[in-house]
Amino acid sequence: MLSFEYNHITISCASFAPREILREHVILGLRLTHQEAAAQLGMLPNELARVSNCAAPVTVESAARIEVWLGRNTGDDAEYWLRMQATHDAWKASKPRRD
Repeated sequence: MLSFEYNHITISCASFAPREILREHVILGLRLTHQEAAAQLGMLPNELARVSNCAAPVTVESAARIEVWLGRNTGDDAEYWLRMQATHDAWKASKPRRD
């Protein structure tokens, strides 16, 4: 199973969506409101809310914005967020569907 490190916290479960990490560990960790974080990311608040509330995946564009926002020196480049999204998507696809 893949594991990811964020702020010295190892997350070793593919069932975590990167948007949950964005919401719980980044936005709330920085003590920002969604409006403040959206402004810093250059996104509309409802766009960020869709991503952070798991209604939309982390896209190439949102990953690039996160990279610029947090800075590459934190290890949170766009590829990091996209790998987490792909791992989560693969994990979800491997689960039996409940219709």
